[in-house]
Amino acid sequence: MSNNDKGLSEKPSDKFKKIKDYGIPLGVMAISLVMIYLLWASFGYIGPSFSNQVLSNQQETLREKYNLPSLENEGGSESEVPPSLREVMRSNATQTSTSQNSQSKMATQSSTNTTISESSGNVTSSSTKEVPSQKITTTTATGVTLKILEGSSIQGNPDYDPDKLTVKKGDTITVDNVDTMPHTVTNGESGSDPNSGKLFDTSIINGGDSAEIDISAVDAGAYPYYCMVHPYMTGSLTIE
Repeated sequence: MSNNDKGLSEKPSDKFKKIKDYGIPLGVMAISLVMIYLLWASFGYIGPSFSNQVLSNQQETLREKYNLPSLENEGGSESEVPPSLREVMRSNATQTSTSQNSQSKMATQSSTNTTISESSGNVTSSSTKEVPSQKITTTTATGVTLKILEGSSIQGNPDYDPDKLTVKKGDTITVDNVDTMPHTVTNGESGSDPNSGKLFDTSIINGGDSAEIDISAVDAGAYPYYCMVHPYMTGSLTIE
């Protein structure tokens, strides 16, 4: 029987034992929580840019150690692109600029030709011949939009919207990259697929930019696609 059952008060040693049994674990838990909070307050959230910062610090340390010249600072979205894909981005940017210049020259020439035709139309002839009007029928392709969602560069986040896109043969697919990171829409399962990029490929689309996919030469069927920069981003395109 305990002292309480016998009507006797507990001894001080019994009270100390209870305090020891419950107090020490509670104290350890409190210290652990304080340490966790201090670590979180000191380091905070380690986001995707942490690896870039670590890499930059390592490069600076090695260059100082071996007396190598420092690298030029790279800003913008290009610094977040793997080095192996930077040349592709620059090449695509050059091709786009050249194409825009060519289109501008063609538009200028077309405007000049139109002006000449209008001025020569004032000449009258003695005989006129009526040409029966012909009915011209044109077919306009339907536009379909595929979005690359914001935050899709983080594995596990929603990436393409919609993931399963269904279009009709001849449709024009516009790809809008609303993320801050560069992405692609490339046919194939992954980079190791032997048919990767042979049917359609947008190349690098920088954050906030758009591109178009031409499927006029692609047969009806289901085709998987992925992002060359982030291969875990996948989707499927069905052409009816």
